[in-house]
Amino acid sequence: MIQVGQEKKAKYWGSFNVNKVARLKKPVECQCKEVGVALFDPTIVKIHWETPPSEDKHEFWFPYWITIGGKEKYGQFAPIIGEKALLELLKDAIEQDFFTKTFLKKLGGIVAKKLTKTTSINLEVFDAIPNPLRPSQAESQFLTLAYNRFYDIFTEVMADSFWEKDSWYRFSKVKDGFGVYSELLNYEPLRWVLENMKISRPPMEAEIARELFKFIRNITDKLV
Repeated sequence: MIQVGQEKKAKYWGSFNVNKVARLKKPVECQCKEVGVALFDPTIVKIHWETPPSEDKHEFWFPYWITIGGKEKYGQFAPIIGEKALLELLKDAIEQDFFTKTFLKKLGGIVAKKLTKTTSINLEVFDAIPNPLRPSQAESQFLTLAYNRFYDIFTEVMADSFWEKDSWYRFSKVKDGFGVYSELLNYEPLRWVLENMKISRPPMEAEIARELFKFIRNITDKLV
């Protein structure tokens, strides 16, 4: 098994040092038709070249080992890895600071964009809702008034001049904003959206959008 600090040499690219190694907590137990049980132990290795092969540095290596009958040997071909093991390796690599902040930000943006796109696709189901379940005229009026009120408050609060006003006025406006938002959450289709967010958005976004905001609304109500 590879260890941090080892010096190695690639046949065509030259010498390098092993800087960091991301590992699984335990190897993956696989069933093999030829030998029975085999242990698959993939890794992600960050290396430092004596002379980088290109401007992209080529600093990440994915070696793996196979253990059969207690005998460990180095994997000779490209690894075939499952999602669960890959996620565990990436988590360990990120915690060990394998990657630059720029890389992580770009990766986070790609993931967020994909999840947002998935959410939009999932929400298209509302187009198929039969007419009896769509907003009635009264509900449409309520939603229009509530949205307009909420965004009027939001626009005022975000202005620099808002913080020059009396403290009680500012508190009252913020309280009203949370109140309107909480009332909108009583509209059932919006609750469907929040339920969808639990599976299609990053962790805790749905909880922040509902439970946390309602909790703050309840606190501000008690302070009046």
